Amino acid sequence: MLLFLSSIAGIITTPYGGPYAATKHAIEGMALTLKDELEEFGVQVATINPGAYIPVLTTGQLRKNGNGSMEKRI
Repeated sequence: MLLFLSSIAGIITTPYGGPYAATKHAIEGMALTLKDELEEFGVQVATINPGAYIPVLTTGQLRKNGNGSMEKRI
């Protein structure tokens, strides 16, 4: 199995994100091409396309409450 890490920007674009989206579209194109080329050899190809998220390291710390849920520390 070949697994590519891309981004939701490889599927959906936003204004001012052209250069970043272009690199992610390239990954998507490469994965689709390899999927077709390697299928006869039994090789599977997939991409992971994570979306937006809030990184804990840049937005503050999260702490675990007594009930197991997470809470942002301000």
